[in-house]
Amino acid sequence: MSISRTRKDRVRRKTKAVSNKARLSYEKSNRFMSFQLISDKEQKTLFGVHEKQVEGKTKDEINEGLANKIVEKLKEHKIDSIFIDRGARKYQGNLAIIVEKIRKAGIKV
Repeated sequence: MSISRTRKDRVRRKTKAVSNKARLSYEKSNRFMSFQLISDKEQKTLFGVHEKQVEGKTKDEINEGLANKIVEKLKEHKIDSIFIDRGARKYQGNLAIIVEKIRKAGIKV
């Protein structure tokens, strides 16, 4: 088994353990990042945010915009606690920066 597959399985196990929380799924391609908020209870995607929806020239501006948009939509749906589903990705870089900004906005992660 590869390291990324092992990491992905470990994250999935933890996701099932906290299935009462909404899950913020993170996807990254070679160029863009996107997030989806998924309710496992209702088996429904509540909203999605893509990097193309945010104005900014630098990665810092884009990260700030993504975090603000996610927090805005979380408050719109009256959600105050989420679980980050990072899949096989490491918790570092842009993902860590965005999650910290979400925490600072008062959302429990």
